[in-house]
Amino acid sequence: VDSTASRMGGRGIFDLTSLHKLNLNSNQIESMPEDLTRLVNLTHLNLSANRLQSLPSLRGLTQLSVLVVTINRLTSLPPLPSSLVVLAAGRNDLRRFEPVVICEDDDDDDDAKKSEDEQRAKRSESDKKRSDKKKSAKKKKKKSKEKEEGEGEVAAAEGEKVAESWFARLQELDLSENKLTEFPPALLQMSSLTALQ
Repeated sequence: VDSTASRMGGRGIFDLTSLHKLNLNSNQIESMPEDLTRLVNLTHLNLSANRLQSLPSLRGLTQLSVLVVTINRLTSLPPLPSSLVVLAAGRNDLRRFEPVVICEDDDDDDDAKKSEDEQRAKRSESDKKRSDKKKSAKKKKKKSKEKEEGEGEVAAAEGEKVAESWFARLQELDLSENKLTEFPPALLQMSSLTALQ
């Protein structure tokens, strides 16, 4: 379905559960309903050039390989399926790139059902804890180097494991023309990445 340069009407489109490609670019869409996740066979989703400020979780779209959300007003990205190969999110209002990606093999239903806000709050809390730990470590210079190295190795190993499951397939990423204030650390974990804007 390609509705380029037309306005989307009603929710009937979300009853087309056999859709593989959905192109709703160049409209004036301000929000997408949770019903979007009913399109479980989507492989390509283009929502570019709209007025979107947020998106519902896309974790249920486990076949989705291409997501294009350029030229919107997004301040963050929703939970994404690990099936993504291409993520185009340029020309938005993203200040940080902290993707929440849900893997198909994730058996923890409680975590998978958390809202985007809850997940962000949890990440912010863990970021604060990490930051506090770093500050504390700097103040306590008497700690042994062996302990610091051991903690670093554990964190690196955990980071690599997460990267393997989160971004195993992501090859193309566009974050151009956003409001990023720092280099996104998550990029260093995307070993399959071949194109970055």
